[in-house]
Amino acid sequence: VLCDDSADQALLDLCDQTHTENWYNGNDAVVLNCESYDVDVIGQVGYDPGTEWGSGDESTADNTLIRDCSITTGDSNTTDIFDPTNGDWTGYPQDTFTDLGSHTTCY
Repeated sequence: VLCDDSADQALLDLCDQTHTENWYNGNDAVVLNCESYDVDVIGQVGYDPGTEWGSGDESTADNTLIRDCSITTGDSNTTDIFDPTNGDWTGYPQDTFTDLGSHTTCY
């Protein structure tokens, strides 16, 4: 779990690593990479959605997105369309830290 060092203390208590720059504002793609293999992406690399991807609580700006329990693998295609309202994600209000750093499956 990577966090901005100015995050809420409840979040900082759950972080594995902090970063000193405010680097994410909701409209940047973020790629999780392991040994040169793209494991997962939030957003679409090379595309600017304007303010955010999605809408309402299911958007990448000032919300918490949690993958649906039926999703068991990441999206490794960094350039495909990203839409958090497609049923793969559930949106919650900002600073919802429930299950941070884990993924519960439905099975």
